[in-house]
Order: sequence, then structure tokens, then C-alpha cells
Amino acid sequence: NYLLYLICSLFLNALMHREAHLNMNHQLECRNESIAIQAQQLENEQEERHFEDVCDAYRQYATFMRCERVNRVARFTALPQSQKNVLPLSLREGTKEMQDR
Repeated sequence: NYLLYLICSLFLNALMHREAHLNMNHQLECRNESIAIQAQQLENEQEERHFEDVCDAYRQYATFMRCERVNRVARFTALPQSQKNVLPLSLREGTKEMQDR
């Protein structure tokens, strides 16, 4: 009886140890997978933020260029005719050079 008890006890201990080991491995795998998923999500979030930053930069640049062009045209239009006559042909309105430019 005692020998049977001892064998059963050792067998159950071995099963419990194996089960605990498998659970620990499974938890580590899940944890590693979770860390990988979190890292990928963080990378995706950083990519999205970078993309939004680049888009914002282009929007700001577009606004700047639009204002620059409007202001330049307004300054050329406001020039007196005597100063318009000394401008290079590429800056005079209605010339072929300006259209090419």
C-alpha cells in the first residue's frame, strides 16, 4: 500500500510539475506575443503620427506658397508704370517670357 501511495504521489507530482511548466511556457509565449503586438501597435502609432506631421508640413507649405504668390502679384500690380518698365521681361505682365516662366 505504501509503495502504491508513493508511486501515485510521485506520478501526481510529476504531472503537476509538468502542467505548471506548460502553463508557465504558455504564459511566456502569450507575454512575448503580447509584447510583440504592443511593439507593433506602438510602431504603427508612431508611423501615423509621422505621416500626420508630414501632411501638416505640406499643408503649411501650401498655405505659405499661396500667400507668397498672392502677395508677389499684388506687389507687382501696385508698382507704378515707370518701375514696371524697368522690370525684366519675365516679370512684366502680358509678355511671352512671363507666360513661359
